[in-house]
Amino acid sequence: MTGDVLLSHAMKTIGDLGQLRRQRGLFVVVGRILKTRSFLLGVCCMALAFYSLLFALSWNDVSLVGPAAASLTFVANAVAARIFLKENVDRRRWLAASFVAAGVFLLAAALYIRTLAPSVMPGDYAEFQMCAAILGVPHPTGYPLYVLLGKLFTLLPVGDVAYRVRAS
Repeated sequence: MTGDVLLSHAMKTIGDLGQLRRQRGLFVVVGRILKTRSFLLGVCCMALAFYSLLFALSWNDVSLVGPAAASLTFVANAVAARIFLKENVDRRRWLAASFVAAGVFLLAAALYIRTLAPSVMPGDYAEFQMCAAILGVPHPTGYPLYVLLGKLFTLLPVGDVAYRVRAS
């Protein structure tokens, strides 16, 4: 997303490349592009985004990573266009971005809840589930954030305690 915004800014800064090439030649065009910081930074950001996507795909299936990445890009482009490029982003674009993000969130949440373990799991899982329920301290390092979030989820009125902690 940042790469898209930076490249768009570079294009607005440089101007019409066809006209510049006809007037001054190809080397001037290449020189002006390479001297524009927002272009170079945009290319670096796009490369970073590409490799981040590959990294995410090594963790999970494309059926989950693809829509999540697309919805984040869609929303972030609308925000960046408004803030950095000073574009007029109308209500329809905000609504579309919101609906896409909400849809992807709901699908991911439904898939996550559907595949949760139904009860106590063996090993460290059981220890963490118990410690979250009683605000105990599991083995070092203690995982305080996980225990606190698990405790909040134990207050939900669904399933047994182990299921609620696994949902956190």
